[in-house]
Amino acid sequence: MTGDVRVVEDGAVLRSPERPPGGPSWVWLVVGLAVGLGLAVVFSLASSGQPEEVETPVSFLELEQPEDGDPETSASEPDTPEGVGEVVDGFPDTLLAVTQLPGGNLGLLTWPVSGPPMTTPLPGFTTAEVEFDQSGRMVATGTPVADSEGFLLSFGTPPRMQPLATGVTGFVWHESDAGAMAYTQVVDGEWRLMVVDRFRDAQLVTRGVGIDGVVVAYGSWGFAIQGDQEVTLLDETGEIGSLLDGRLLDADADGRVVIYHQGLSISDAGGSPRELEGDIDLVGELEVALISPDGAKLAVVGGAGHMIIPLEGDGEVTHAPVTSGFPQMVWSSDSRYLVSPWIRGVLFIDTERSFQPIAELTRHTVVAVTTVPLGQG
Repeated sequence: MTGDVRVVEDGAVLRSPERPPGGPSWVWLVVGLAVGLGLAVVFSLASSGQPEEVETPVSFLELEQPEDGDPETSASEPDTPEGVGEVVDGFPDTLLAVTQLPGGNLGLLTWPVSGPPMTTPLPGFTTAEVEFDQSGRMVATGTPVADSEGFLLSFGTPPRMQPLATGVTGFVWHESDAGAMAYTQVVDGEWRLMVVDRFRDAQLVTRGVGIDGVVVAYGSWGFAIQGDQEVTLLDETGEIGSLLDGRLLDADADGRVVIYHQGLSISDAGGSPRELEGDIDLVGELEVALISPDGAKLAVVGGAGHMIIPLEGDGEVTHAPVTSGFPQMVWSSDSRYLVSPWIRGVLFIDTERSFQPIAELTRHTVVAVTTVPLGQG
C-alpha cells in the first residue's frame, strides 16, 4: 500500500433526461448521534445469556445541475428502456432505490440489469430515514413523531410495511443476516437495546439508565453503540467488550470496524486499531465509509469528495472530488462500482477503470440505494 493519491478531475458523465427534472424539495432526516456514552456513565446493564422478550456541494466538478421541471417519473413512464447493466457498463446487479414522490410520499424504484426502471408507491410513508437490509428485500424507515424525542420505526417488505416501535433513537440492519435488525429506544427514561427479525417479536438485549448512545453496527460479533466521542463494543449478549475513541463509520460481517478519530483506522472487534493511509483531508469532514464486499477496499465520502483506500496488498489511494447528495452508499456485488444518491438521481463511480462519476435517474429524488445480485432479486 502506498500513500500516493491519484486525483481524477475529468468530470462526470451525465445522461440528459427527456425532460428537465424537478419536484418538491425535502429535508433529509438523520438520526443524530446521541451524547455521553462511556464507562463513566451509569452503565447498569441488565444483560443475560438469552435475549429477553418484551412487548454538497459538488464544487470541484462542473456537473450539469438539474433544473426545476416535471415531477418524479411514474411506473408507466420509465426514464429509459435500457437496463442498468446496459447504461452503466458492466454493472452486475439490480438497483433498488427509495425515492420521494410528489406530495412527499415514498416510492420503491427497481432498475433491473436488463429492462427499464419502474417505481412502486409505498402507501402511507413519507420522507424519513430509510435503510435496506442485506437482501435488499426489506426496508426500515424512521419517521419523526410530534411531541416525541424519538421517532417511529417501521419495517417490512415493500409495499407491506408495519410500525414496530416508538421512542427509537437509532436502528441498523445486521451486517450479514437478512431481515435482522437492532435498534435503541428510550422508554420512560430507560435506555434499551433491542433486536428483531422477520420471524419473531422484538427482544431485549440489554437496558440501562443514564445512557444516551445509539446503535450503529450489528453483526454476529455483537453491537457497536455510538456515544459523543467514543464507541462501545458489546458482545452478542450485551456485555461490554471494549471502548474506542472516535466515531464509527462502518463495520463488516467479520467484525472489522472503521473509526474516525484524529485520522482513519480499522480494527477487528476488540483488536488494536491500524491507521489507514491516505490524506483524508482531501475529502473534508468524513460523513460515511463502506468496506467493499470482497473486503479489499474502503470507500470514504466527505463534504469534498470520495476516496478509495486499499485494505489488502499494494494499491493506490484514489480521490475523486465529487460528493454524494446524501450520506449513504452501496457497493456493487463485484466490488467494482460505488453507488450513492446524488443531488438528483444516482451517482455511479467505477473504482477500477475510469473513476469518472456517472449520474443517472436524474428525474428522481433518491433517499436510499442498494444493489441485489442478478438472480437473487
